[in-house]
Amino acid sequence: MTHGETKSILSMLRTAYTRFYQDIDEQGVGNAINLWQRMFADIDHKHVLHAVEQHIRLKEFPPVIADIYVPAKERHDGPGRFIQTGTDDAGMATGYWENRGEKS
Repeated sequence: MTHGETKSILSMLRTAYTRFYQDIDEQGVGNAINLWQRMFADIDHKHVLHAVEQHIRLKEFPPVIADIYVPAKERHDGPGRFIQTGTDDAGMATGYWENRGEKS
């Protein structure tokens, strides 16, 4: 996703869940935009947007990244699951998306 697309999605979440995001300052917003853009770099914006809209419709509380990543990734790549093979230096999970028995 682009910076602008990510900013737009986080703005939607902030509007939908105002009480949970009311105390975030500009630095926090910038950090969130950078993190979400990094986490969703491999997924088309329309799939992330769909997952966010579904979450807003169905859930009382704001999502963590995984709440959006998994359904967005499935729409992007097809049904599957993330196979964690380790972690990187920042503690982020590394691995691959298993899709119908193939690595993608």
